[in-house]
Amino acid sequence: MLSGRIQKIVIKDKGTGLDSKKRKEFEEFVNAYAEDIVNKWVDYFVKKKHISPQIINQKVKNVRIISG
Repeated sequence: MLSGRIQKIVIKDKGTGLDSKKRKEFEEFVNAYAEDIVNKWVDYFVKKKHISPQIINQKVKNVRIISG
């Protein structure tokens, strides 16, 4: 993060990992929801706030990619 904005997302595989198609889908999802994920993480772990789950019913396609 730089000045409160996400600059780059690095995904490291542990173990066997995902096949290439599922990994690409996962990366698209994480890039699409990166700010929400980080904000909810900070709210829960740092600010000790209650977090309500978010239900996502649609596929994520053609999203912007965050890179540094």
